[in-house]
Amino acid sequence: MDFNSDTKYKTLHKGQVIFKEDQKSSVAYMLKTGRISLYRILNNKKVVLAEVTPGQIFGEEGLLGGGTRIANAVAEEPCEIIVMDRDTFQAMLLKSPAPIQRLARFLIEQVRAVNRRVAESSTGNVFLSVCGILEMMYKAHIHSPKSGGKAGQTSGLSYAEFSRTAKDILLVTQLEIDEVVTRLRKLKIIDVNDVRKAVMKKDALGRSRKTSDFLKDRTLTIPDLAKFMSVARNLSQEMPADKAPFTQCLEFIDIYEFAELVESKPETIYKKMSYKEIPETYFFMHKPTVEAWVGEVGTEFFQRVKKKRVKLEDLETVNDIVYVDNAALQDCFSSLGFHKVAILASMAGDEARSRIFSNLSKKMSKIVQEQAMSIENLDEMEAADAEDELIETIKRIKGLIK
Repeated sequence: MDFNSDTKYKTLHKGQVIFKEDQKSSVAYMLKTGRISLYRILNNKKVVLAEVTPGQIFGEEGLLGGGTRIANAVAEEPCEIIVMDRDTFQAMLLKSPAPIQRLARFLIEQVRAVNRRVAESSTGNVFLSVCGILEMMYKAHIHSPKSGGKAGQTSGLSYAEFSRTAKDILLVTQLEIDEVVTRLRKLKIIDVNDVRKAVMKKDALGRSRKTSDFLKDRTLTIPDLAKFMSVARNLSQEMPADKAPFTQCLEFIDIYEFAELVESKPETIYKKMSYKEIPETYFFMHKPTVEAWVGEVGTEFFQRVKKKRVKLEDLETVNDIVYVDNAALQDCFSSLGFHKVAILASMAGDEARSRIFSNLSKKMSKIVQEQAMSIENLDEMEAADAEDELIETIKRIKGLIK
Protein backbone atom coordinates (compact mmCIF):
# COMPACT_ATOMS: atom_id res chain seq x y z
CA MET A 1 0.00 0.00 0.00
CA ASP A 2 1.45 3.36 -1.06
CA PHE A 3 1.36 6.50 1.04
CA ASN A 4 2.36 9.94 -0.13
CA SER A 5 4.50 12.52 1.64
CA ASP A 6 1.43 13.97 3.37
CA THR A 7 0.81 10.74 5.26
CA LYS A 8 0.80 11.31 9.01
CA TYR A 9 2.76 8.98 11.27
CA LYS A 10 2.31 8.92 15.01
CA THR A 11 4.42 7.29 17.73
CA LEU A 12 2.68 5.94 20.83
CA HIS A 13 4.04 4.87 24.20
CA LYS A 14 2.80 1.81 26.06
CA GLY A 15 -0.59 2.43 27.67
CA GLN A 16 -1.42 5.47 25.54
CA VAL A 17 -5.11 5.74 24.61
CA ILE A 18 -5.72 6.35 20.89
CA PHE A 19 -9.47 6.89 21.05
CA LYS A 20 -12.36 6.17 23.38
CA GLU A 21 -15.78 4.67 22.91
CA ASP A 22 -18.49 7.13 21.75
CA GLN A 23 -15.96 9.73 20.60
CA LYS A 24 -16.67 11.31 17.22
CA SER A 25 -14.89 9.43 14.46
CA SER A 26 -13.03 11.37 11.78
CA VAL A 27 -9.91 9.29 11.03
CA ALA A 28 -8.85 5.67 10.74
CA TYR A 29 -5.48 4.15 11.56
CA MET A 30 -3.12 1.51 10.26
CA LEU A 31 -0.71 -0.12 12.69
CA LYS A 32 2.86 -0.11 11.41
CA THR A 33 4.66 -1.54 14.44
CA GLY A 34 3.63 -2.70 17.91
CA ARG A 35 0.36 -4.08 19.27
CA ILE A 36 -2.98 -2.40 20.03
CA SER A 37 -6.03 -3.66 21.94
CA LEU A 38 -9.63 -2.76 21.13
CA TYR A 39 -11.96 -3.08 24.09
CA ARG A 40 -15.24 -1.97 25.58
CA ILE A 41 -16.17 -1.22 29.18
CA LEU A 42 -19.22 -3.17 30.34
CA ASN A 43 -20.38 -2.90 33.94
CA ASN A 44 -17.03 -1.34 34.85
CA LYS A 45 -15.14 -4.28 33.37
CA LYS A 46 -12.74 -4.43 30.46
CA VAL A 47 -13.91 -6.72 27.65
CA VAL A 48 -11.25 -7.11 24.93
CA LEU A 49 -12.78 -7.27 21.45
CA ALA A 50 -9.65 -7.70 19.36
CA GLU A 51 -5.91 -7.21 19.19
CA VAL A 52 -4.52 -5.27 16.23
CA THR A 53 -1.24 -6.44 14.70
CA PRO A 54 1.05 -4.65 12.21
CA GLY A 55 -0.55 -4.13 8.80
CA GLN A 56 -4.11 -4.08 10.10
CA ILE A 57 -6.49 -1.09 9.91
CA PHE A 58 -8.64 -0.11 12.87
CA GLY A 59 -11.05 2.68 13.72
CA GLU A 60 -12.43 2.67 10.17
CA GLU A 61 -16.11 2.31 11.10
CA GLY A 62 -16.68 6.04 11.51
CA LEU A 63 -15.24 6.88 8.10
CA LEU A 64 -17.77 4.73 6.26
CA GLY A 65 -20.90 4.88 8.34
CA GLY A 66 -20.34 8.05 10.32
CA GLY A 67 -21.24 8.24 13.99
CA THR A 68 -19.00 7.55 16.95
CA ARG A 69 -16.33 5.08 18.00
CA ILE A 70 -17.70 1.67 18.96
CA ALA A 71 -14.74 0.73 21.18
CA ASN A 72 -11.65 2.01 22.97
CA ALA A 73 -8.14 1.59 21.56
CA VAL A 74 -4.97 1.49 23.66
CA ALA A 75 -1.33 0.72 22.86
CA GLU A 76 -0.19 -2.47 24.59
CA GLU A 77 3.44 -1.69 23.74
CA PRO A 78 5.34 1.12 21.96
CA CYS A 79 3.67 1.56 18.57
CA GLU A 80 3.88 3.50 15.33
CA ILE A 81 0.61 4.14 13.50
CA ILE A 82 -0.42 5.74 10.22
CA VAL A 83 -3.29 8.24 10.42
CA MET A 84 -5.76 8.20 7.51
CA ASP A 85 -8.47 10.83 7.09
CA ARG A 86 -11.79 10.28 5.33
CA ASP A 87 -10.56 11.43 1.90
CA THR A 88 -7.52 9.15 1.94
CA PHE A 89 -9.55 6.19 3.15
CA GLN A 90 -12.31 6.73 0.57
CA ALA A 91 -9.71 7.05 -2.20
CA MET A 92 -8.18 3.74 -1.15
CA LEU A 93 -11.58 2.07 -1.06
CA LEU A 94 -12.64 3.48 -4.45
CA LYS A 95 -9.64 1.80 -6.03
CA SER A 96 -11.26 -1.52 -5.09
CA PRO A 97 -13.95 -3.21 -7.24
CA ALA A 98 -17.57 -2.24 -6.45
CA PRO A 99 -18.45 -5.64 -4.89
CA ILE A 100 -15.48 -5.27 -2.51
CA GLN A 101 -16.66 -1.79 -1.54
CA ARG A 102 -20.16 -3.06 -0.74
CA LEU A 103 -18.70 -6.02 1.15
CA ALA A 104 -16.47 -3.70 3.21
CA ARG A 105 -19.42 -1.52 4.18
CA PHE A 106 -21.51 -4.56 5.05
CA LEU A 107 -18.75 -6.08 7.19
CA ILE A 108 -18.20 -2.83 9.06
CA GLU A 109 -21.91 -2.57 9.86
CA GLN A 110 -21.89 -6.19 11.01
CA VAL A 111 -18.90 -5.57 13.26
CA ARG A 112 -20.62 -2.51 14.69
CA ALA A 113 -23.76 -4.53 15.46
CA VAL A 114 -21.83 -7.42 16.99
CA ASN A 115 -19.71 -5.13 19.17
CA ARG A 116 -22.83 -3.36 20.43
CA ARG A 117 -24.25 -6.71 21.46
CA VAL A 118 -21.09 -7.79 23.28
CA ALA A 119 -22.09 -8.69 26.83
CA GLU A 120 -20.67 -10.71 29.67
CA SER A 121 -23.22 -13.49 29.40
CA SER A 122 -21.28 -15.68 31.82
CA THR A 123 -21.38 -13.01 34.50
CA GLY A 124 -24.52 -11.08 33.64
CA ASN A 125 -25.83 -12.24 37.00
CA VAL A 126 -22.79 -12.47 39.24
CA PHE A 127 -24.71 -14.02 42.11
CA LEU A 128 -26.12 -16.94 40.09
CA SER A 129 -22.88 -17.43 38.15
CA VAL A 130 -20.84 -17.80 41.35
CA CYS A 131 -23.50 -20.10 42.83
CA GLY A 132 -23.40 -22.24 39.69
CA ILE A 133 -19.63 -22.67 39.90
CA LEU A 134 -19.91 -23.47 43.61
CA GLU A 135 -22.54 -26.14 42.97
CA MET A 136 -20.50 -27.83 40.21
CA MET A 137 -17.28 -27.80 42.23
CA TYR A 138 -19.00 -29.09 45.36
CA LYS A 139 -20.60 -31.96 43.42
CA ALA A 140 -17.20 -32.91 42.04
CA HIS A 141 -15.65 -32.54 45.49
CA ILE A 142 -18.05 -34.84 47.35
CA HIS A 143 -17.46 -37.57 44.78
CA SER A 144 -13.70 -37.19 45.03
CA PRO A 145 -11.82 -39.96 46.93
CA LYS A 146 -10.00 -37.27 48.93
CA SER A 147 -13.19 -35.65 50.24
CA GLY A 148 -13.83 -38.05 53.10
CA GLY A 149 -14.08 -36.44 56.52
CA LYS A 150 -14.37 -37.86 60.01
CA ALA A 151 -17.01 -40.49 60.76
CA GLY A 152 -17.90 -40.84 57.08
CA GLN A 153 -18.75 -37.16 56.68
CA THR A 154 -17.68 -35.15 53.66
CA SER A 155 -15.07 -32.48 54.32
CA GLY A 156 -15.72 -29.01 52.96
CA LEU A 157 -14.57 -27.57 49.65
CA SER A 158 -11.48 -25.38 49.85
CA TYR A 159 -12.49 -21.71 49.66
CA ALA A 160 -9.14 -20.78 48.07
CA GLU A 161 -9.52 -23.45 45.38
CA PHE A 162 -13.11 -22.40 44.69
CA SER A 163 -12.12 -18.73 44.43
CA ARG A 164 -9.30 -19.43 41.98
CA THR A 165 -11.59 -21.50 39.75
CA ALA A 166 -14.42 -18.94 39.84
CA LYS A 167 -12.05 -16.11 38.91
CA ASP A 168 -10.61 -18.15 36.04
CA ILE A 169 -14.05 -18.98 34.61
CA LEU A 170 -15.95 -15.77 35.38
CA LEU A 171 -14.92 -12.15 34.98
CA VAL A 172 -15.24 -11.49 38.73
CA THR A 173 -12.98 -10.37 41.55
CA GLN A 174 -12.29 -11.95 44.93
CA LEU A 175 -14.39 -9.22 46.55
CA GLU A 176 -17.43 -10.22 44.48
CA ILE A 177 -16.95 -13.88 45.40
CA ASP A 178 -16.65 -12.96 49.09
CA GLU A 179 -19.83 -10.89 48.82
CA VAL A 180 -21.82 -13.82 47.40
CA VAL A 181 -20.44 -16.31 49.93
CA THR A 182 -21.15 -13.93 52.81
CA ARG A 183 -24.80 -13.63 51.79
CA LEU A 184 -25.20 -17.37 51.39
CA ARG A 185 -23.65 -17.94 54.81
CA LYS A 186 -25.82 -15.35 56.55
CA LEU A 187 -28.92 -17.03 55.13
CA LYS A 188 -27.51 -20.42 56.26
CA ILE A 189 -27.62 -21.76 52.71
CA ILE A 190 -23.97 -22.78 53.06
CA ASP A 191 -21.60 -23.34 55.97
CA VAL A 192 -18.18 -21.70 56.11
CA ASN A 193 -15.57 -23.09 58.49
CA ASP A 194 -12.10 -21.78 59.25
CA VAL A 195 -9.12 -24.09 58.85
CA ARG A 196 -6.43 -22.95 61.24
CA LYS A 197 -2.91 -24.22 61.67
CA ALA A 198 -1.03 -24.06 64.94
CA VAL A 199 2.32 -22.31 65.23
CA MET A 200 4.54 -24.48 67.43
CA LYS A 201 7.63 -23.35 69.31
CA LYS A 202 10.04 -25.29 71.48
CA ASP A 203 10.43 -24.16 75.07
CA ALA A 204 13.59 -24.22 77.18
CA LEU A 205 13.16 -27.96 77.77
CA GLY A 206 12.82 -28.70 74.08
CA ARG A 207 9.10 -29.42 74.25
CA SER A 208 6.85 -28.14 71.44
CA ARG A 209 4.32 -25.61 72.64
CA LYS A 210 1.52 -23.95 70.71
CA THR A 211 2.18 -20.21 70.62
CA SER A 212 -0.51 -19.08 68.19
CA ASP A 213 -2.38 -20.12 65.09
CA PHE A 214 -3.15 -18.64 61.70
CA LEU A 215 -5.95 -18.95 59.18
CA LYS A 216 -4.73 -21.42 56.57
CA ASP A 217 -7.94 -21.68 54.53
CA ARG A 218 -11.73 -21.87 54.77
CA THR A 219 -14.00 -24.70 53.73
CA LEU A 220 -17.45 -24.46 52.16
CA THR A 221 -20.22 -26.99 52.81
CA ILE A 222 -23.67 -27.09 51.19
CA PRO A 223 -26.09 -28.82 53.61
CA ASP A 224 -28.88 -29.32 51.03
CA LEU A 225 -27.19 -29.65 47.65
CA ALA A 226 -30.38 -30.80 45.86
CA LYS A 227 -32.19 -27.54 46.61
CA PHE A 228 -29.17 -25.23 46.49
CA MET A 229 -29.61 -23.76 42.99
CA SER A 230 -33.39 -23.42 43.26
CA VAL A 231 -32.95 -21.48 46.50
CA ALA A 232 -30.20 -19.38 44.87
CA ARG A 233 -32.47 -18.54 41.90
CA ASN A 234 -35.30 -17.49 44.18
CA LEU A 235 -32.91 -15.39 46.23
CA SER A 236 -31.55 -13.75 43.08
CA GLN A 237 -35.06 -12.81 41.91
CA GLU A 238 -35.97 -11.33 45.28
CA MET A 239 -32.68 -9.45 45.60
CA PRO A 240 -33.16 -5.67 45.21
CA ALA A 241 -31.07 -3.98 42.53
CA ASP A 242 -29.07 -2.04 45.11
CA LYS A 243 -28.27 -5.28 46.90
CA ALA A 244 -26.89 -7.06 43.84
CA PRO A 245 -23.25 -8.13 44.13
CA PHE A 246 -21.10 -5.08 43.54
CA THR A 247 -18.72 -4.78 40.62
CA GLN A 248 -15.20 -3.69 41.40
CA CYS A 249 -13.69 -0.85 39.42
CA LEU A 250 -12.05 -1.44 36.06
CA GLU A 251 -9.02 -3.73 36.13
CA PHE A 252 -8.70 -3.91 39.93
CA ILE A 253 -7.02 -7.10 41.11
CA ASP A 254 -6.72 -8.73 44.50
CA ILE A 255 -3.60 -9.85 46.37
CA TYR A 256 -3.68 -13.36 44.89
CA GLU A 257 -3.88 -12.12 41.30
CA PHE A 258 -1.16 -9.54 41.99
CA ALA A 259 1.11 -12.23 43.46
CA GLU A 260 0.56 -14.38 40.38
CA LEU A 261 1.24 -11.39 38.13
CA VAL A 262 4.65 -10.74 39.75
CA GLU A 263 5.41 -14.47 40.10
CA SER A 264 5.44 -14.30 43.89
CA LYS A 265 3.38 -15.54 46.84
CA PRO A 266 0.66 -13.68 48.77
CA GLU A 267 2.68 -14.10 51.98
CA THR A 268 5.63 -12.28 50.40
CA ILE A 269 3.37 -9.47 49.19
CA TYR A 270 1.94 -9.08 52.71
CA LYS A 271 5.47 -8.85 54.10
CA LYS A 272 6.47 -6.21 51.56
CA MET A 273 3.34 -4.24 52.41
CA SER A 274 4.20 -4.32 56.11
CA TYR A 275 7.74 -3.16 55.33
CA LYS A 276 6.29 -0.29 53.23
CA GLU A 277 8.12 -1.56 50.15
CA ILE A 278 4.91 -1.21 48.11
CA PRO A 279 3.47 2.34 47.83
CA GLU A 280 0.28 2.74 49.85
CA THR A 281 -1.31 4.57 46.91
CA TYR A 282 -1.82 1.15 45.30
CA PHE A 283 -4.12 -0.07 48.11
CA PHE A 284 -7.87 0.27 47.73
CA MET A 285 -10.76 -1.15 49.74
CA HIS A 286 -14.41 -1.58 48.90
CA LYS A 287 -16.07 0.79 51.39
CA PRO A 288 -19.42 -1.02 52.07
CA THR A 289 -17.69 -4.38 52.61
CA VAL A 290 -14.97 -2.91 54.84
CA GLU A 291 -17.51 -0.99 56.92
CA ALA A 292 -19.51 -4.18 57.44
CA TRP A 293 -16.35 -6.04 58.51
CA VAL A 294 -15.36 -3.25 60.92
CA GLY A 295 -18.81 -3.59 62.45
CA GLU A 296 -18.07 -7.28 63.11
CA VAL A 297 -14.53 -7.00 64.54
CA GLY A 298 -14.86 -3.58 66.20
CA THR A 299 -12.56 -0.57 66.03
CA GLU A 300 -10.36 -1.82 68.90
CA PHE A 301 -9.10 -4.54 66.55
CA PHE A 302 -7.22 -1.86 64.60
CA GLN A 303 -5.67 -0.07 67.59
CA ARG A 304 -2.78 -2.48 68.10
CA VAL A 305 -0.85 -5.04 66.07
CA LYS A 306 -0.23 -8.55 67.28
CA LYS A 307 3.33 -9.24 66.23
CA LYS A 308 3.85 -12.70 64.80
CA ARG A 309 7.05 -14.58 65.36
CA VAL A 310 9.18 -15.70 62.45
CA LYS A 311 11.28 -18.83 62.71
CA LEU A 312 15.03 -18.34 62.34
CA GLU A 313 15.13 -20.65 59.34
CA ASP A 314 12.55 -18.40 57.64
CA LEU A 315 14.61 -15.21 57.92
CA GLU A 316 14.95 -13.61 54.48
CA THR A 317 15.64 -9.88 54.67
CA VAL A 318 17.31 -7.32 56.92
CA ASN A 319 13.87 -6.31 58.23
CA ASP A 320 13.47 -9.79 59.73
CA ILE A 321 16.12 -9.03 62.38
CA VAL A 322 13.30 -7.69 64.56
CA TYR A 323 12.63 -11.36 65.37
CA VAL A 324 16.25 -12.07 66.43
CA ASP A 325 17.47 -11.70 70.02
CA ASN A 326 19.88 -8.89 70.92
CA ALA A 327 22.80 -11.13 71.87
CA ALA A 328 22.82 -12.81 68.46
CA LEU A 329 22.58 -9.45 66.69
CA GLN A 330 25.50 -8.03 68.67
CA ASP A 331 27.70 -11.01 67.75
CA CYS A 332 26.57 -10.75 64.13
CA PHE A 333 27.30 -7.03 63.74
CA SER A 334 30.72 -7.45 65.32
CA SER A 335 31.70 -9.99 62.68
CA LEU A 336 30.24 -8.03 59.75
CA GLY A 337 32.17 -4.81 60.28
CA PHE A 338 31.28 -1.10 60.00
CA HIS A 339 30.74 -0.82 56.24
CA LYS A 340 28.39 -3.77 55.81
CA VAL A 341 26.35 -2.79 58.87
CA ALA A 342 26.05 0.73 57.42
CA ILE A 343 24.74 -0.72 54.15
CA LEU A 344 22.20 -2.80 56.07
CA ALA A 345 21.10 0.24 58.10
CA SER A 346 20.58 2.30 54.94
CA MET A 347 18.30 -0.33 53.39
CA ALA A 348 16.42 -1.36 56.56
CA GLY A 349 12.98 -0.25 57.65
CA ASP A 350 12.49 2.01 60.67
CA GLU A 351 12.05 -0.80 63.23
CA ALA A 352 14.92 -2.88 61.89
CA ARG A 353 17.20 0.17 61.69
CA SER A 354 16.42 0.97 65.31
CA ARG A 355 17.37 -2.61 66.29
CA ILE A 356 20.67 -2.23 64.47
CA PHE A 357 21.69 0.98 66.23
CA SER A 358 20.51 -0.23 69.65
CA ASN A 359 22.78 -3.29 69.40
CA LEU A 360 25.92 -1.33 68.61
CA SER A 361 28.24 0.46 70.99
CA LYS A 362 27.88 4.25 71.08
CA LYS A 363 31.09 4.71 69.13
CA MET A 364 30.24 2.10 66.50
CA SER A 365 26.65 3.35 66.27
CA LYS A 366 27.84 6.88 65.50
CA ILE A 367 30.23 5.65 62.80
CA VAL A 368 27.59 3.43 61.22
CA GLN A 369 24.99 6.23 61.21
CA GLU A 370 27.44 8.61 59.51
CA GLN A 371 28.36 6.02 56.88
CA ALA A 372 24.72 5.11 56.29
CA MET A 373 23.80 8.76 55.74
CA SER A 374 26.68 9.20 53.29
CA ILE A 375 25.48 6.35 51.05
CA GLU A 376 23.64 8.06 48.19
CA ASN A 377 23.50 5.47 45.41
CA LEU A 378 23.30 2.07 47.04
CA ASP A 379 24.80 -0.67 44.89
CA GLU A 380 22.14 -3.36 44.60
CA MET A 381 24.59 -6.25 44.29
CA GLU A 382 26.61 -5.06 47.28
CA ALA A 383 23.42 -4.61 49.29
CA ALA A 384 22.19 -8.10 48.37
CA ASP A 385 25.55 -9.62 49.36
CA ALA A 386 25.49 -7.80 52.71
CA GLU A 387 21.93 -8.97 53.37
CA ASP A 388 22.78 -12.58 52.48
CA GLU A 389 25.83 -12.49 54.76
CA LEU A 390 23.71 -11.04 57.58
CA ILE A 391 21.14 -13.86 57.39
CA GLU A 392 23.83 -16.52 57.02
CA THR A 393 25.81 -15.16 60.00
CA ILE A 394 22.71 -15.08 62.23
CA LYS A 395 21.84 -18.67 61.32
CA ARG A 396 25.43 -19.77 61.97
CA ILE A 397 25.43 -18.07 65.39
CA LYS A 398 22.13 -19.79 66.25
CA GLY A 399 23.51 -23.16 65.16
CA LEU A 400 21.35 -23.61 62.06
CA ILE A 401 24.41 -23.65 59.79
CA LYS A 402 27.56 -25.53 60.66
